[in-house]
Amino acid sequence: MSAEAREVAAEELQPGDESRMFYNQATWKKIIVMLGGPAMNGLLALFLTAGTVSLHGMNEAVPRVVEVYECVATTQEVAEQQDGECASDAPAGPAYEAGLRPGDEIVEFADDPVEDWDHLSGRIRDAAGQETALVYERDGERVSTTLTPIETERPVYDQFNRVQRDDDGEVLTERAGFIGMGADQEIVRHPPWEAGPIVWEQSQAIAQVVMTLPVRMYDVAVTTFTDAERDPDGPMSVVGVGRIAGEISAQEQIPWESRFATLMSLVAGVNVALMIFNLIPLLPLDGGHVAGALYEALRRRLAKLFGRPDPGPFDISSCCR
Repeated sequence: MSAEAREVAAEELQPGDESRMFYNQATWKKIIVMLGGPAMNGLLALFLTAGTVSLHGMNEAVPRVVEVYECVATTQEVAEQQDGECASDAPAGPAYEAGLRPGDEIVEFADDPVEDWDHLSGRIRDAAGQETALVYERDGERVSTTLTPIETERPVYDQFNRVQRDDDGEVLTERAGFIGMGADQEIVRHPPWEAGPIVWEQSQAIAQVVMTLPVRMYDVAVTTFTDAERDPDGPMSVVGVGRIAGEISAQEQIPWESRFATLMSLVAGVNVALMIFNLIPLLPLDGGHVAGALYEALRRRLAKLFGRPDPGPFDISSCCR
């Protein structure tokens, strides 16, 4: 097939085109051409993400109370047995005891102004067992109080907000402060240049998936043909993405602009996945062609270094027959 394609292309050559042939170009020029596809995927992801975060915004937790727990269940079993009611030996919720109620907005914690929910939750985790000053706002008035976060076992999350597990599949936990309240959700707009860090984090997460793809594909096969539960963080096919997009579009109770923004975020994520996947150094992916160009440059450089004749262009198709 490669030979036939070359013969067809050779018939279109005109005198003087020999120096313009792709295989005669410098390595850096070849790499630029080969990376054109992944680069466009990355630019599309940046463009769609920038439009989504700046025009619509992202759904984020804010330091406003949406629910307060009168008590804190120490284990999942206790919570299930009580059906949401407090057990007699369950510790009281620090937020409830401090007077926090739904609708209150926390403005200071430990004499430090609260910037956002991530800042507040981090301070709460670090203040386990310590009596701490807290200021919240209710109906335009500020109220000062104190509370002592309870020290509890909480799951450990990575930089991509995924639960970490040990080699045996058990969830890793850490000691952290807990005050027994839920944060409200709000659509927050961001400057378009914040799309860069978002796409970068997505790229890192997808790269980690690609690095463990053989193992993950084996897990998918096991869950497909057995009764094993599928990993929610496992790889998803284009069909799965399309199904999610269809389900989102059908949710009429969600405002149309939110549905559209979610769909654009999905498209951006697919472009990031295509960019990373195409960079894998295997043929026929773009990364494989880049690897071939680099091998050709290395081979020529070594031949020149040892005084040998130029081996000429490297035929990628010949290595995969």
